[in-house]
Amino acid sequence: MLLKLFNICAFILFLPIYPFVGLFFVTLLSYGAIAKRLIRLYYGASFKGFLEGLDAIWNVETGSSRSMLNLLFFVESPLEGHSDIPERFLRDIRKTILEKLKDAPRQPYPRIFWTRRQRFGYCFWTDDSKLTIEDYVRFMEPIGKDGGGGGSERKFLDEAQLHEFAGKVSNRHLPNGHAACWELLIGTEPVRQGKSDTAATVKYPMMLRLHHTAGDEMAIVKLILDTITGNHAALAARICTPAKPAEESKKCGGLKLTQLLKLALNGPAIVLRMIFRKTEKSYLSTTKVTNYKVANWHHEPPVDVPEQAVISIVKRTKQLVEGGRFSDVFLLALASSFQKFFDAKGEPAPEQGISVIVPGRAGSEAKSLKIKNRFTTRHQQLKIGRGVQLDSPDKLSKLRQQLSIIAQGSTCTRSNASHTVTSWFISTLTGMLPVPMLRLVVHSFRVNVVFSILPEIEQVSFQGLRMVDPVLLLPNTGNISICLAVLTFGNKVHVGILADRTIVSSEEEAHLIVEEVVAEIQRMGKVLDEEQKMTSISFENE
Repeated sequence: MLLKLFNICAFILFLPIYPFVGLFFVTLLSYGAIAKRLIRLYYGASFKGFLEGLDAIWNVETGSSRSMLNLLFFVESPLEGHSDIPERFLRDIRKTILEKLKDAPRQPYPRIFWTRRQRFGYCFWTDDSKLTIEDYVRFMEPIGKDGGGGGSERKFLDEAQLHEFAGKVSNRHLPNGHAACWELLIGTEPVRQGKSDTAATVKYPMMLRLHHTAGDEMAIVKLILDTITGNHAALAARICTPAKPAEESKKCGGLKLTQLLKLALNGPAIVLRMIFRKTEKSYLSTTKVTNYKVANWHHEPPVDVPEQAVISIVKRTKQLVEGGRFSDVFLLALASSFQKFFDAKGEPAPEQGISVIVPGRAGSEAKSLKIKNRFTTRHQQLKIGRGVQLDSPDKLSKLRQQLSIIAQGSTCTRSNASHTVTSWFISTLTGMLPVPMLRLVVHSFRVNVVFSILPEIEQVSFQGLRMVDPVLLLPNTGNISICLAVLTFGNKVHVGILADRTIVSSEEEAHLIVEEVVAEIQRMGKVLDEEQKMTSISFENE
């Protein structure tokens, strides 16, 4: 009742302002139309339109926080006769990209070869790039101290060297003065699989770097599976489910008349709450990110029993509560991981929790996946606390209780009117705002962490070479200093983290965070296994 009264009062308070708001947006539309006409006259047929919605948001960046999606993956090869893998992969991948993308009669993803430009305060696309395939796809610079070598004298890398390299290159500019949309770096120095003295295979690192204006996390995975390998059936089967007619307008960002009325009524109250909301300062809060990043990841090792795989434990754990989701289990594990991170730093965990953005893909593709930004951002307050205590007698009930709290928070956030307002604002209004105003919007986000969870993907290969151990590193945008991504590939979970060194000062601290996320889920699995064992014993005694 009080909430409805507050919404009505805020609506009445904003009534005198609505005419000025309308005049403001009419002015913006007029200025944007004039700017677009002038730009079109200058660039002619090469002009491809303004960046809109999420594309415009992701184009707002600084030298210390570029909007780069970095997908690090490895190409596996037998230890014997592996020395020509980099050259062969470079030659074949260039040929494949030219045939399937750049020189195809009908380019499936033309945007990735466009150029991002800015004039009159607006960002736009042109297709007048002079870059060649050699500019987009090339060898990595040597990572090891001894360089890449050549032929049979290639030097082996260790994970620590790769961590340092990934942190340095993750925020680096793209070709053509950072106006290009992507690049693919081919490693020339292999990494041994398993113990160095018994390893039978090696793997070469590859890094696909995609600017976020060209597409979201699923887009970068799509680019590899669909275009490079030609094998995206498993991915499409999981996320290409037709939306129900009744849900179509809501899922795809469209607003019905009733939703518009609710937006008009609730919008002023939401704006007031955002303006006057007090956020608790914590160690994760920062007002200035730097150009110094730390990267790390966790690759799940093979397991003998399928039920012990992390993804299997997550599937079983989410069933403890009604309506439980994959993201709820991972968020609970993340809360425990950050508790140990704060303990290790000697810092108190914030009582209100930390602000987490959990990206979710809006709507569903009807028949095919597209390279575009279709993620919506769900803002959730995550309470930090101790995770599973294996020596506790009521550990299962505590786990169920903790998961229930997370699940209720997720449900509340998804149905919250502020989520609808935010999604509508990002998808509709951001394209009208010039860059200076967009910059104010981006830097007003009071968020500590981004945590993205992608759908499961089956094992794929290219020209007979298996792709293994992919890691997705998300960009530190605005004032966000820690970004994590979970990618399940070939039934194995891979967790990647990219963080600013002002908050996470070393690779070891970054490794603690990702390692504890997985370790906490494994402890959940032990609780479930123990409960199942006790249930079986009770059943046998009966």
